[in-house]
Amino acid sequence: MKKQLLLLSFVPLLLLSSCVANPLTDPNESKPEVDITAKELLENVKVGYNIGNTLDAHPGIDNYDFVPKGLSSENSWGQPSITKEYVNFIKECGFDSIRLPVTWYNHVTEDFKIEDVWINRVKEVVSYIQDTGLTCILNLHHDTGVDGWLKATDDKNKQGEIKENFVTLWEQIAKEFNEYPNSFLMFEGFNEAIDDEGNWNTPSNGSIDFVNELNQIFVDTVRESGGNNAERVLICNTYAGTNYGNMISRYKIPNDTVSGGIAFQCHAYTPWEFCDGQKNTYNASDFTGAFDNVYNLLKNTDIPVIIGEFGVVFSRGAPMETKVQYVKTYAEEAKKRNIHIYYWDDNGDFGLIDRNNLTVKHQDFLDAMLGKTN
Repeated sequence: MKKQLLLLSFVPLLLLSSCVANPLTDPNESKPEVDITAKELLENVKVGYNIGNTLDAHPGIDNYDFVPKGLSSENSWGQPSITKEYVNFIKECGFDSIRLPVTWYNHVTEDFKIEDVWINRVKEVVSYIQDTGLTCILNLHHDTGVDGWLKATDDKNKQGEIKENFVTLWEQIAKEFNEYPNSFLMFEGFNEAIDDEGNWNTPSNGSIDFVNELNQIFVDTVRESGGNNAERVLICNTYAGTNYGNMISRYKIPNDTVSGGIAFQCHAYTPWEFCDGQKNTYNASDFTGAFDNVYNLLKNTDIPVIIGEFGVVFSRGAPMETKVQYVKTYAEEAKKRNIHIYYWDDNGDFGLIDRNNLTVKHQDFLDAMLGKTN
């Protein structure tokens, strides 16, 4: 997500603790197990990394004429192109996995056919990641959100076209990336799907239910493509990537043809006022409450939990030593619950790595996040 922002995964502890969902059971437990389960694949992922604001950069759906523009979007938000050297440096920094946010709609024709040059560029970057030995998450990113087309609408008159285009995209992506091994590449159905009103925190039940339906369509579409995708790990998000309230309590685990192939994801910039630099203090209970919500939701299953995005603004807010202590505690509490966390690096306010010089901007923060400090 482009961090300007509106986010969402922040509510008072009272609201968090009052909205813990009843634990789910996995409807796929009795089915044949995949060769590499989501739990096994994520076992060694303690802290992952997002290459943000790059392949996900886009003009906004209202500004797109459905004439693909080639590769210029990668640099349209001011970021340098992703290089093999940069990807190698991410590994050298100590991260266990890379989440690769990609926006697709600004590279499609009116019938949602993806231009070949964009498919090939995304493949090139995915192959950079594969060569490092790290795992990779590939998704639909700003196709969702305020400026995207993939809305979690409760208007059934709009849902049909959204589902049709969603299937068309995932049929192409599943086919083009089928060759990558399941021990390396995971698919994430969509990023932060929100309703027509841009509502992050209090959607209708109908909008949440449509997110559940989209998750099911995603799983069905990828599985039907066969090959490696018949057993690939698939990541299914909540409404808006949130971690509380009815967006958790109404979440449904998709039915799958196999067992062990589903992972859960939400986001947690928690508390947002601290992460965004509006306040200089935080309570650990703010994020441990969020962790407990998702942990308790899935504790009766073998479905792993991913926090696909978290981070802090470095350009304002609390002193660095406070941010270092925050991320140290955040990572430790996530590890206690076997939650896998991915830092959002936009090479801007949230920037941890200088992509131009391949240096770490805030080494103490990185060391604390990776558990290298006392």
